[in-house]
Amino acid sequence: GREERVPELRERLEPMRRVFAETPFLGGELPTYADYVALSPFIWARTVSPFALVEPGDPVHAWFQRVLDLYDGLARGNPGNPMDWDDMRAKFMPLVTPVLDERGDALYGLLRNFGDGDDMGAIRDIVAR
Repeated sequence: GREERVPELRERLEPMRRVFAETPFLGGELPTYADYVALSPFIWARTVSPFALVEPGDPVHAWFQRVLDLYDGLARGNPGNPMDWDDMRAKFMPLVTPVLDERGDALYGLLRNFGDGDDMGAIRDIVAR
């Protein structure tokens, strides 16, 4: 079960701990793309299960909390009670509209229905413009 695999996961996070001994984010003093990429699996795990991948007191846990607090806590969502599609859209659109304008609606639709056809090609077309 997962209890047997968690020690290995926590051990594999050691390179992150070394970075966090020097800086608050993977990219230095401010978050960068690397922080958001590293955040993704933690967000997914937090959304689908209350099981803690890292314990309070772990530098990775402290980093996770810092990243969750960015943008007025937007990434915190509602753990244990995943957002419905209306909640997701309400949080997604203000983030993408300044960058994508009206293409944000199309992107949201593709992401919501991901897997129904050539979504990746269409998503690439929207964000590459």
